[in-house]
Amino acid sequence: MSMPALTINGKDAKTTWGMIALDKFVDALLMPPPAKDVVKNTSRLEHGTRIKLPAGKTLFASREFSIDLRIRAADAADYYSKYTSLMAELASGWLLISTSRLPGVVFRCRYVSCPQYSQYNGKVAKFALRLEEPDPSNREP
Repeated sequence: MSMPALTINGKDAKTTWGMIALDKFVDALLMPPPAKDVVKNTSRLEHGTRIKLPAGKTLFASREFSIDLRIRAADAADYYSKYTSLMAELASGWLLISTSRLPGVVFRCRYVSCPQYSQYNGKVAKFALRLEEPDPSNREP
């Protein structure tokens, strides 16, 4: 199975940065978000705990996740150019991430950190981006 195409802010990641997503990329995007804490009241005068669900349903909290990526370039100068362009994109604010594997779905994220980075021979790098999705219920294009 081929790797899914990756788009960030409307830019094809492979042609713009020489970047492809590695294994488990779609799994990371689709990992269910945690539930928000509910309003609870515990009284010593009654059994159990009273729980208030807003509008009778569970709401999602924001979530953080990591995606593993690789940049490949023709030479060291090309690598540095792609790397600096990607860093500028990460610093630009919202990252609208979509993939060919999930058509019509856009993940609105912000860059948090890069907990792993390894560069090889000045032309290839593997790294993990830590991202936050503040509202997992908003994934419409």
